[in-house]
Amino acid sequence: MIIKINDKDCRTNNLVCGRKLKEFLASTPIPDNLKEAQVRKLLLPFVEGKLSNNEWILYDGNTVWNVHKLVKQLKTFVKYYDYDHFTKYLYQFIHMSCGSIAHYDKAGWLNTYPDLDSFKAFFKKNEYGEPVHGYPPSWHYDARKAAEGMHAVLFGPGIRMFYPRY
Repeated sequence: MIIKINDKDCRTNNLVCGRKLKEFLASTPIPDNLKEAQVRKLLLPFVEGKLSNNEWILYDGNTVWNVHKLVKQLKTFVKYYDYDHFTKYLYQFIHMSCGSIAHYDKAGWLNTYPDLDSFKAFFKKNEYGEPVHGYPPSWHYDARKAAEGMHAVLFGPGIRMFYPRY
């Protein structure tokens, strides 16, 4: 299902998710004059609070990421650092929003980054030579916020990253 928000397509993966989004937008209208980062910030509570694990939305062709879910999955992955705790959702976020190529699949990615130290090194300098916390573009509010939260899990809190405040 496709719903227009600020003249951009917001695509849901099924009709139930689309109905949920319509209800959310009826109770939380999004003004037409907002920038994409602002729209994503307003959609984030919907993604984190209303969607089930098998539902997702794309805004202007890009996933609106569930920040809480990603940080929680990262904590578990860091604790065990193995294939079974490297969720598909976390893998997709890393290769789509953190500056990593897909490496064919999760096993290939874990073969490239076989331990926590190599994973932390990737977070300091991704495959494009940039720190992950600053890699997602500023319009991608949710990805930026997730990368910041992951950075805090890996390296400790205290450093404020670059995502914009609205």
